[in-house]
Amino acid sequence: MHERRVMEDIVGAVETAAAGARPVRLRVRLGELSHFSPEHFVEHLGDTSLAGVEIEFGEPIPRTDPRAQTVLLESVIVAA
Repeated sequence: MHERRVMEDIVGAVETAAAGARPVRLRVRLGELSHFSPEHFVEHLGDTSLAGVEIEFGEPIPRTDPRAQTVLLESVIVAA
């Protein structure tokens, strides 16, 4: 259930940032305590409206960081 909620939050944040444009690339950072690996994140994203969007992964958020249980959306690139 936690993963589904995280994905809903990410999709909502991307839709807000894209402002009606089509997102083509995201940069995210996965918290070390978020229960996501890059592969797992892409798999879950495939079940959303963002299926097929290119994902770039930044450095993981360390377990000592208060955001370690989260997924941080750093940037959204949209189609021109």
